[in-house]
Amino acid sequence: MEFSILVGTKNNIRFQATESKIKQAVIDQLNHQQTSPISDITVSDVCKKAKITRGTFYKHYTSINDCISAIEKDISDKLIRVKVDDQETNIDHIIIHILQIIQENNGIVLFIFRQDPSFLTKILDRIKERFFDAIVSDVSELSSSEKKYVYEYSVFGTIAIIRQWLENNMVETSEEICKYILHWRYE
Repeated sequence: MEFSILVGTKNNIRFQATESKIKQAVIDQLNHQQTSPISDITVSDVCKKAKITRGTFYKHYTSINDCISAIEKDISDKLIRVKVDDQETNIDHIIIHILQIIQENNGIVLFIFRQDPSFLTKILDRIKERFFDAIVSDVSELSSSEKKYVYEYSVFGTIAIIRQWLENNMVETSEEICKYILHWRYE
């Protein structure tokens, strides 16, 4: 009896698995049609790829754009959850963790970057308080005002490096990109 209560709810494992299949089908379509506009991706194409009915798609999402928004939110949530705790205060670990999340989701992150160039900036703004000290901690001779400028400079440079890395098909490892970011930031 309890099982029937969960049918069709977001807590249901099958519901979540279907949502994952739909998201993956949308990502596959986006990667397949890289130069085509989103409007070229149809619900029918996604349903065929995910092996579901249109009705099932619409139980989960109102449109392709709604699904893409959910995918963006998933990636944003993963990036925002990167922890800065006592064991991980080392900026290298933080940057590598962020780069690994981006690398695991490279196709959709690159698509998002192309659609919304401020995507990563918005995320980094939301987590600024957690990372500010880690980024500018070793420049104690700077005033608090200067540290804010250094942080902004570092963030926008980092975003440009990540974008270039994605555009170049991530030839370098996340560790190499981390070294570039740390080497080129304000010292």
